[in-house]
Amino acid sequence: SVLMDLKDPVDHQGRPFHHKVRDLQQRLRNIYKKVRDNSDRDFLVAKRHHDKRLHVVEYKEGGKCYVLIACPKHKMAPRWCGPFLITKVISDHLLEVQLQSGQVKIFNTSR
Repeated sequence: SVLMDLKDPVDHQGRPFHHKVRDLQQRLRNIYKKVRDNSDRDFLVAKRHHDKRLHVVEYKEGGKCYVLIACPKHKMAPRWCGPFLITKVISDHLLEVQLQSGQVKIFNTSR
């Protein structure tokens, strides 16, 4: 039936075939626009949901923080050590921390 439609220059409503193609193109554009609008709306809903539950911690020099140990010696060992003194706030995610040994290290606050 599709093959017959391509051969026939007129569709079943008596309109030229290129009108049918133009109608299909317009319908596809409308569908694409609806999909884009819905995906933008869904993104904003998800962003609002995320931002509502976001907990931002602001670190200050002279404050205290705990440090995550990447590989504890055994599985029952504590994963967090501290509190340690914050000597410098480099950025929102980077802190310079003075350890108990006096050594100064930089840690990421994303964990």
